[in-house]
Amino acid sequence: MNYKVFFLALVIALCLQGVSAWQLGMTDDFMWGDQAHYVQTGNPKEFDFYQAYGHPGGPIIEGVILIHSVSGFSYRMSIEILLVVLGGFISAAASLLCYLIWRKHLWWIMTAVTLSIDHLIYDFATPPTYIVSLLAVFLFLLTWYMYKNKERLSPFLPALWATAAGLAVATRADIASFFSLFLGGFLFLTGTVNLKKMLAVVFGAIMVFVLADPFMWFMPVQHIKDLLVKVVIHYALFVPNLLTPLQVGNFSVLAFISIAVGAGIVFYKKIPLLLPVSLFTTVLAMTAVLYNIFLSAKFQDPRYFLPILLVWEILLPFYVFSIVPYFDLKWRKMIYYGFVVLFFVYHFALFFYAIWLSHFLPILI
Repeated sequence: MNYKVFFLALVIALCLQGVSAWQLGMTDDFMWGDQAHYVQTGNPKEFDFYQAYGHPGGPIIEGVILIHSVSGFSYRMSIEILLVVLGGFISAAASLLCYLIWRKHLWWIMTAVTLSIDHLIYDFATPPTYIVSLLAVFLFLLTWYMYKNKERLSPFLPALWATAAGLAVATRADIASFFSLFLGGFLFLTGTVNLKKMLAVVFGAIMVFVLADPFMWFMPVQHIKDLLVKVVIHYALFVPNLLTPLQVGNFSVLAFISIAVGAGIVFYKKIPLLLPVSLFTTVLAMTAVLYNIFLSAKFQDPRYFLPILLVWEILLPFYVFSIVPYFDLKWRKMIYYGFVVLFFVYHFALFFYAIWLSHFLPILI
């Protein structure tokens, strides 16, 4: 059954992400296609801080070069294919983890849909932000699954965690390092992995990072310095661009609802929080720290919030389904099916509206 869940989630993700790539594209996808071209041909522009260099985007660059070299497709076409395929597999893996954590209801399908066509993705994401956001969700779910099964933890899981963390840092070092630090700390402090295993996980993640980031192959020390410089450029040196409270509330609304529902379950106490309270508070602390960092920066953009927003958004259906059994019997089905319908209408209505705008707005202008 696990394989069926994975492949069904993969089909859903590939179809939805394929339509999204075909109809909507993604912000800065051309820039990352160019970056792969620069790296492959040794063009000095591959080191331009004000273009793609420094995130570092390693798996994207390597993947685009591979697809371009094998297929002969343009770099622009190659990056679209890469984002769909890589995004589809990560989304399917995250959906499978949802199924393994909680086999009831449609939560795993809803996760596949959210990670494929959430409006925050096609409205704001760039290629590295998109991939690292999916990997951040996967890391969160894998951390949860490992904690849930810590008494019989398979050696494969820490290795998988290290691989995901290494790929995430090689994609976008700043937010991925933050997620890895907090979630890795959770695994260690809760006794899910001991010190020896934790050190092995850290070493494995570093090795994956080095292998997945082509700049680490020939200029490791300078590249590490450049990654820190890129963080400063993005958060301190750009011309100020500040988000309004209305903008922040608009893209955070579902995450804030999810936080409120989760907190309500914690304080109500008559309903058990199926997500471990310690993990809930860890992610809550991560959210508070990230919002403080991003909203105090000179240059603010909704895409920076995407990894933590998607974590909370995939939790919302989980929370709703977990509290439905505690409603009066006559209301349960109405609340359950009403939420399912509302979920799919919300995501697909925004998705097809965005496609409609992409076709008709240029004509109207």
